Amino acid sequence: MRKAVGALLATTALALTTGMTFGAGSAAAQSADTTAAVQAIHTTTASTGNGVRVTYYSGTERLGYGEWHQDALGLVQDDTLEVVDFGDTTYEFVAQLSDGRRASTVGQPDNVDRVTRDLPEGSTHTMRVCIVQNTGTTGCVNTPVTA
Repeated sequence: MRKAVGALLATTALALTTGMTFGAGSAAAQSADTTAAVQAIHTTTASTGNGVRVTYYSGTERLGYGEWHQDALGLVQDDTLEVVDFGDTTYEFVAQLSDGRRASTVGQPDNVDRVTRDLPEGSTHTMRVCIVQNTGTTGCVNTPVTA
């Protein structure tokens, strides 16, 4: 299972870095924000439900991401906010939704944090995803999400 997830993530990264899209709702780059040598790429994610992902890169190395899943297609039945840290000890990640829910790897032993709770269908919120170094927040991206 872990190898399958790794292959899926590698395929997603390849699609993002080469600018390929595979139909409506697939991983299609929508915006980017550059902070120093770290770049944030904003994408939609159809594979996990109606989702939005902000992935941070340093060059071609993926550092981590924050993601919103609307009713995540059997993975979790509620709306989900998730952060994943790919293990670089230099960076940690925080994602916060405008309703107050927060997922974070800052100071945590695990490299994944997920919070779930159903929101009223059709409601719009703002997801803020930040990359954090030991010196403080390096950069944040705000993006709208719909429940």
